[in-house]
Amino acid sequence: MHFHDWAKSLIKWLPSYNSFKTEDECNAYLGQQVLAALQQMPPEQRWDSILVDEAHTFTREWFECCVAGLKDPENGDMVVVSDGNQSLYKRSKFTWKSVGIKAQGRTMKLAQNYRNTREILEAAWTVVKNTDQDLTDDATFPTVMPEAALRSGPRPTLYQAGTKARVVDVAVEQVQRLVMLGYSPSEIAILYRYKPKRDDALFRSMLQRLQDLGLPVYWVTESQHTKVNYSARRPGVRVVAQVGFGEAVQAQEGFVDGILLDLGAEVLEGLDYPARHIFVEHRVG
Repeated sequence: MHFHDWAKSLIKWLPSYNSFKTEDECNAYLGQQVLAALQQMPPEQRWDSILVDEAHTFTREWFECCVAGLKDPENGDMVVVSDGNQSLYKRSKFTWKSVGIKAQGRTMKLAQNYRNTREILEAAWTVVKNTDQDLTDDATFPTVMPEAALRSGPRPTLYQAGTKARVVDVAVEQVQRLVMLGYSPSEIAILYRYKPKRDDALFRSMLQRLQDLGLPVYWVTESQHTKVNYSARRPGVRVVAQVGFGEAVQAQEGFVDGILLDLGAEVLEGLDYPARHIFVEHRVG
């Protein structure tokens, strides 16, 4: 269950990101509303234990909600799993103690990376190394360095684009090129972080351009229904929101065994990087 699903089950509604200046403001407001609801909940209706996966996507307010959701916030059981290498979201720093989590002496850092190849980590590190990375021993979300990778593979390709429109152009061009090289559309996935309303027309134009080229498109995260009913047998270029990618993989093994095209136009917003609109291509499987 995503935090948003949990939040909706508690407060019966969700704020619209379009009503706030930034995503952070919306996330903080959501956390405040959920926290208020949890504080009104009788202890016997709360949870004995809570597991937080993908914790690097959480804000401090959301962690405060998790603590408040325990029957015993002081001594209840909470397990937090995070990957600092995936934490590209710009947010204020905090400590576990500041959000009520007693982590001192109870943390375990996995110093080796089994998920990505050294080449993927090195490519990512060239982008984020000049950002505010916390490399201290007591970092809330510790970063695993590229040399900790246990696997090697093809080097990713990073395309720099000046605008979001150009990112879409490159994505369409690369999908067409990959199909001409012999890849099936089903072996290609386009990842995006999230789709704000202002980019809806541009996003849909990308899908239409692919279809106009005779390439089927399978928008896996178009809705909650399409996400939970993912079919590995359905043809088409997979189009997936990054927050839904893990769920889709868990739902069906062999989600993508080919090429991932990562639309990074929104991921680097606010970071000190010369070309914030980027596009990454790398092979998986």
